[in-house]
Amino acid sequence: MNLNPPHKYSNIPYDLLHKAYLDRLDGAIAVSKLMKEHFLEYTNLDIPVVVSSTFLREKRFEELGRITGNLSSRKITISNNLKRKGIDLAVKAFKLVKEKYEDLELFILGKGTKKWDNGKDIHGEGWTSEVGKYLSSLGLLLQPSRFDAFAVTVL
Repeated sequence: MNLNPPHKYSNIPYDLLHKAYLDRLDGAIAVSKLMKEHFLEYTNLDIPVVVSSTFLREKRFEELGRITGNLSSRKITISNNLKRKGIDLAVKAFKLVKEKYEDLELFILGKGTKKWDNGKDIHGEGWTSEVGKYLSSLGLLLQPSRFDAFAVTVL
C-alpha cells in the first residue's frame, strides 16, 4: 500500500504516522467531505469516517459579521505559513499587483508568518486573536491555498 502524502505541500510525516497507527483505526473524524474522501482514497481503509466541520462560536461569529471592509484601503490579508496555504504565491502576486497600485500593503496573519515581513509593505504579523482589527481595514481577503480541506478564514 502506498501511503505517501497525496501532495507535496503537507507538513505531516505521513509514513511515520501510518506505520504507527493506521492498522489500529476502527473509525475516523474528518473536518470536511474533501478530507474524508482524501483519507479513504489514500489509506485504502474500510472504516467509517464521520464529517464534523469546524465552527465559530456564535458570539465570535456575530462579532466578525458586524465588520465591514474598507475598500479604499487596498490592504490584503491572508493566514498561516504552511506550504499548502500558498503564502509564497500570495507574495509573488502581491509584488506584481504592487507595480500598478503602489499604495498596497499585504498583511499576513497566522503562526509562522513573521518571516515574510519585509519592513515596508509586507507585514508578517504572526498569530493574533485580534483578527477583527485587520478585517475592518481590509480591502481584499486573499485565500491562495493550494490545498485546504475546510477554509475557516472564508467563514
